[in-house]
Amino acid sequence: MADNDKPVILDTEDSIKAFFMLQIYYKLKMEVAMPAGPRWSVPPMRQAQGLLRQAGIKPKGRKKAVLEQYHQLLRDLKILKDA
Repeated sequence: MADNDKPVILDTEDSIKAFFMLQIYYKLKMEVAMPAGPRWSVPPMRQAQGLLRQAGIKPKGRKKAVLEQYHQLLRDLKILKDA
């Protein structure tokens, strides 16, 4: 760990939800990059579609399109930042 890196403690409901949403994002990103990759008991595509619907966004049909929508949602919620 670098000197300027500080450990992060997820002790609030918002930070736990943000971590959960990031997990889904990276799993979906992995599925898009490697279609024959790992399998999960609950597909991240379905989870991302559900969270998009909760946010009032109609999910598109393909994984890559849903990933782009989900990415934008995370940016809008300030969970992901521009690099």
